[in-house]
Amino acid sequence: MKFFLAVSLTLLMAVGCASNHPELKTGLSKSQSSGKNSVTVPPRKISVKPRAIPKRYLNKLPPSASRFPTKKILLPTMANGKDGSLMVLVNSGAQNVSVLNHPRGIIRPANPVSHAKIFPAFYMDRLEITVAQYKKFDGKYDEQPFTDGRECPDCPAMGIDWISAHRYCLWAGKRLPTDAEWVTAAGGNSSNSWPWGNQFFPERANLWGDEDGSLSVAPVGSYPQGASHYGLMDTVGNVWEWISDPYFASSGKFNKVTLRIVKGGGWTSDKREARISFRNIIDPKIKNPTIGFRCAKPIHGEGLNHR
Repeated sequence: MKFFLAVSLTLLMAVGCASNHPELKTGLSKSQSSGKNSVTVPPRKISVKPRAIPKRYLNKLPPSASRFPTKKILLPTMANGKDGSLMVLVNSGAQNVSVLNHPRGIIRPANPVSHAKIFPAFYMDRLEITVAQYKKFDGKYDEQPFTDGRECPDCPAMGIDWISAHRYCLWAGKRLPTDAEWVTAAGGNSSNSWPWGNQFFPERANLWGDEDGSLSVAPVGSYPQGASHYGLMDTVGNVWEWISDPYFASSGKFNKVTLRIVKGGGWTSDKREARISFRNIIDPKIKNPTIGFRCAKPIHGEGLNHR
């Protein structure tokens, strides 16, 4: 089932980075190291045609009524005019974030390398950017290689590299969120492991396994029980999400390599990788079916060219 899919998707994660540097771990499936200090060596760069998800593994799309709950949203929201996204206001405040050059993994607020970062209020997309929205930006985009040849306009845009996500957000009058913004939007001003608290419930996010009811990618908003404090959906699971902050390898001949970070886990990730504090550091050029994005927007319009 999802194990078969994760093995198939491993072929898509070749990024051509140096193979002997411990920080350049790029696997997004569960074919990762199990030990604390173990190292995953990135595969050599190969060219492989993406494999479609077999029909027997493609989950049935739930009816639209279950994907988009009709319960009134009480938090301040706005509709973005360019792409129609519903954006939720995230309050200003201080958020404990870790130093970006800390090694990949779970960063707890109590970690001594963490510090409080104060930022103004901002808006964040309530849902991941969908296939239908992304096609307005790039008419050549095709989701069908990832959905066994089926159209899925309500699925998240998949296989998106960092620069494409960045350009989409600018096109829509928005930008990619920073690490601190993403963490706050997903968890509020708390140190919870997941948006709903510190106890994991598999039915609240589209992750590894079939307990969540999905065997592959699901339409955005399919897990309303997993909504964040601010009402954001799918911050955990479905697809990994790009953030704007760069990551620089910290030593040796790799210190000029600029990497990027994805957050939240995807439908082949386990619950550990889906923790709000977890960072997955990867090559920004990677185009993997389990990677998508959402955008943020400052209240007064400043910072739209943030890199």
